[in-house]
Amino acid sequence: PSQGNFQVKLPERFSQDAVLQLLDSQGREIWEMKLTSSSPTNMTFTEKELVSGIYFLKLQDGLQPLMQRIVIYD
Repeated sequence: PSQGNFQVKLPERFSQDAVLQLLDSQGREIWEMKLTSSSPTNMTFTEKELVSGIYFLKLQDGLQPLMQRIVIYD
């Protein structure tokens, strides 16, 4: 669980350009970030505007998408 701060450690290399998305529990996109091979592999996010609930972080790089659940609480 998080109060809106979370860190993401990405794979060292992507097969091609990738997209990182934050989705709500209904699958609606909160934000999207395009990543390239020069993007940092460790990122910290501060999402103070998110209401309590379950979210999903999705990484799509042309292969099978990777999904991670994030729980936000007040």
